[in-house]
Parts: sequence; C-alpha cells; structure tokens
Amino acid sequence: MKQRFPWRLALWYIFFVALVFGLDLVRYHHHSLFYLFPHFDKFLHTCAGIACGIFAWVFIEWFVPSITTFQKFFIIMGCVVFVGVGWEILERIFPLLNVKIMPFDITDTTTDILSDILGGLILFTYTLL
Repeated sequence: MKQRFPWRLALWYIFFVALVFGLDLVRYHHHSLFYLFPHFDKFLHTCAGIACGIFAWVFIEWFVPSITTFQKFFIIMGCVVFVGVGWEILERIFPLLNVKIMPFDITDTTTDILSDILGGLILFTYTLL
C-alpha cells in the first residue's frame, strides 16, 4: 500500500522557506538590520535548518516510512549539515549572495553552521513528539 503524502509537513516546509527568503530579502534591502539585531543572521540560519530538516522529513515519510528513529536522525541532520556547509561555501564564492564580500571569518561560518544544526535538532525533536 502506498503511503499518503504528508501535506501538513509540506506546508510547514513552504512556510519556513518563504520566511527565510522573505527575511533575507528584507535584510539585503535594509543593511541596518545587522546593527539593530546582531543575531538576525543566526535566526535565519536556524529557520533554514528547520526548513531543510522538514524537507528531509517529508522525503523520509513519503519514500521510506519504515526506517528507525536513529536512521531518521542521521538523514535529517546529514541533510541539514550538507545544505548549511554548501550555503557557506556559496556565500563566500558568489557576491550575489553576500552584499558585502567580507573576508573569511571562521567564527561567523561556524556559528552559522551551528545555527543550521540547531534548527535541524529543533525539527527532529518535534518529530519525536
């Protein structure tokens, strides 16, 4: 018997993706947001981690619903880390993604990836409820 598509999860995914891209557009048009809210970027990365985790969760629920919780954790977190590291690489390479190309800052990159991971952990914790 074929699994039903998890529509509710897909709608949450759309919500978080729209939130991240919408806030990112606001950030690019109003550079002062970084000065008013110093952790604005971390919030965006956490929301992106949640969105990426939801995408992985929808994929799992639709294609392989019978895997263990342990396997779900590694698939979700692997997806989140892969996308987070990929974004950081793209952010350093393409000036379109970063209005002001800044010199490489290991602290910023590390906290961005940790914020992505936090979003994935929040999502995974939600899946356990």
